[in-house]
Amino acid sequence: MKGKWVKQYRAGYWLVVGMKPKYAESGFAGENISWKKGDRLGDWALLVKGFTPKMKFKLDSDYCDAKLLRPISDEEQAAIEGFFSHNPKLKDAFDQYMFEPAPAIVNLWVDLPPENERAFKKELEMLTSRFTKDAVDSLLSKYCLSSELPSQANCLCNLLCFPWELTDEYDQLFIKAELVKLK
Repeated sequence: MKGKWVKQYRAGYWLVVGMKPKYAESGFAGENISWKKGDRLGDWALLVKGFTPKMKFKLDSDYCDAKLLRPISDEEQAAIEGFFSHNPKLKDAFDQYMFEPAPAIVNLWVDLPPENERAFKKELEMLTSRFTKDAVDSLLSKYCLSSELPSQANCLCNLLCFPWELTDEYDQLFIKAELVKLK
């Protein structure tokens, strides 16, 4: 799949620049499907956008479940190749573009007493560059009243991650935590 032009749920034409395995971070049991933590669920496709749906040159990065990708037609492939053959500077720009997707965000609802805000924010900032939710949960239990119900929350704790970055135990690794006041 790497090196193929595709379409996905976001509009436009995307080149697959990489694939990352997709593992279950927790178990699930449904009516006709189930899995255990650590089971391989498929792949993440790492994508670079080259064109809008109207074939206007546009650079962007994204990722999605590889099951959501659709191949492009032979005519669309020919149009991409023709565009690049007539626009070598844009082809160079595309080839040099660095894959830099926006991280995914996990929201935790937090009821943080005002007197704990400064200390909680400081400890969030001191988390290492790769940390698990357990590290955040220990801070939540130290500083917050609850972290479950949106109706009781006065803040959001946003945890940023790339879904393919997991520990050896298949726990999500986060790259940053941000506190957002709601009230």
